[in-house]
Amino acid sequence: MQTTLQCEWNAAPNESDRPPSLVKAEGLIGENLNQNPNDPTWLQARARADLMDGNYEAAIESLQHALEVELDSPGLLTDLGSAYFLRGMSIGQLISATLSNLLTKR
Repeated sequence: MQTTLQCEWNAAPNESDRPPSLVKAEGLIGENLNQNPNDPTWLQARARADLMDGNYEAAIESLQHALEVELDSPGLLTDLGSAYFLRGMSIGQLISATLSNLLTKR
């Protein structure tokens, strides 16, 4: 059985396209990080929300910060690997689309 991962590059998701539950979760995450800015659980939650929004760099930063506090956490390392993978897919699709546009104009 083969699994296919689809990833769309979206530089700025439209606010109205975001699920209300994600918006609510981001508020809760922000409140908790204001109280405990080094809490790896909330940093990981913020990173996962950023991944859902396509904010790969922000997710990577949050996960790296969390790993400074909680070294060698399998969950954090897995999420960090996923963030790097998704960032690579996103950049790869952008480059592919750009090259395709350039080649069709010739």
